[in-house]
Amino acid sequence: MKVESYTSRSCRFTKLRRNRTKMGEREIPTFSLLRKFMTKQIVFVDMDGVLADFDGAISKAMVDPPEMFVPGFYKNLKVMPGAYRGIAELLSLEHISLYVGSKPTTGNLFSTIEKYEWIAVNFPRLLKRIVLVCDKSLLRGDFLIDDDKDRWAHKFKGEFIHFDRLNSANSWKNIVCKFKGE
Repeated sequence: MKVESYTSRSCRFTKLRRNRTKMGEREIPTFSLLRKFMTKQIVFVDMDGVLADFDGAISKAMVDPPEMFVPGFYKNLKVMPGAYRGIAELLSLEHISLYVGSKPTTGNLFSTIEKYEWIAVNFPRLLKRIVLVCDKSLLRGDFLIDDDKDRWAHKFKGEFIHFDRLNSANSWKNIVCKFKGE
């Protein structure tokens, strides 16, 4: 295999050329082609309804339940069944880079701080992997795991994975199987 080196600005790169093998015209992939397969996929996981049991903390289902505007609401949410194991298994996969992608509540400015506090207590390995945005269509990644299909499935640029919050443990099993390739 021929190797060609060159310097671009202050970085040194090595470029591998395609070669033909003696056993036919099969090509050996270039470094850039291999790098494409070595790049980690970016996966965003929603907090409310996927990691945290939002519905279990409100008195009745409605668009903007009044409880979510009370300070302390987000900090006291319970973890969804299967979330601990699901996140642990996803974090162990080398081909993905996992982030929490969540939308703070604009009517409760404490929600931003409380979401960070909740992640710190329940999923400390994700504490430096939180992306809070006012619109999840601004997230740039390969996958978004979210329970709100109507709002985000058509807006997210990557692949949307619907999370069934009514069957949380099974949803987590299916998600882990998908990323493990099973």
